[in-house]
Formats: sequence, structure tokens, C-alpha cells
Amino acid sequence: MMEIDFAVVADYAAVTSDGKLVVAGIFDRITAPDMPAVHPTMSLAFRVTMDPGSPSLHRVEVHLVGPDGSDVLPAFHGEMRAFSADATAPRGAQFVLSLPGVRFQLWGLYTLHVSIDGQHLRTVPFRIVQPPRPPQVGNA
Repeated sequence: MMEIDFAVVADYAAVTSDGKLVVAGIFDRITAPDMPAVHPTMSLAFRVTMDPGSPSLHRVEVHLVGPDGSDVLPAFHGEMRAFSADATAPRGAQFVLSLPGVRFQLWGLYTLHVSIDGQHLRTVPFRIVQPPRPPQVGNA
């Protein structure tokens, strides 16, 4: 069995040389006054846990889908390697996908779809919203 323990969208994420996941600026919405809008940098970060003895190398696929159902970017295809402290412990992996300069064409709900070894495991939603309008001042 394989599961994603958590998955977030953030301004920054990285895995350190000793395997720690560092995440800063987790968000679920981006405010954009105009369209198209470009978000300078964002990252998808997640942690996967799997059964002891499972293979160590896994295929990862990520799709960023817009409010109209179309892919915002070409799908990401890559690999991740899972590790465990010993043969009886669950295997785990931390994964970061950096997405610099993503251009958004529409306001609304966006989703990042994460599949591992061809199995869809998580959908991570976030919204692109307009800033609130200032209150109108009436004529006296």
C-alpha cells in the first residue's frame, strides 16, 4: 500500500541533504488583480509512505489543471526513490516539484493531480481570486 501523508502548495520547498523537507509559505489561494497573472515561484511538496519491502524507485506524474479542465502546463514526469531505516520499517519519500513563473489565464479553482506508478493518489486544490473591491463611497 502506498499513500501520500500530506501534500501542499507553497512559495518555497526543498529537501535538505539529510532528507528533511523544508516548506515555507503554504497557500490555498493567489490574489491576482488582472489576467493573465504570473506567480513568480511556487512548489508542490508531499510525503509518501509505503509498505516495507516495496520497490524503492517509483514513477511520479503531476498535472496542473485549470478551472476549464485544461492542462496549464505540460505534465511533469519524473522519478522518486523511497528509503527506510531497515527492511521491516515502512519506506518513505519526500518530493518537491518547483514551478517557477506559472502563467494563469483564468480566475477560479486549479488542481494539482499527483499520480505515483500510474495510480492517482492526491489532488491538491488552490484558487486564483480577484482582490476584494474597496467599498463604494456614496454621494452625499
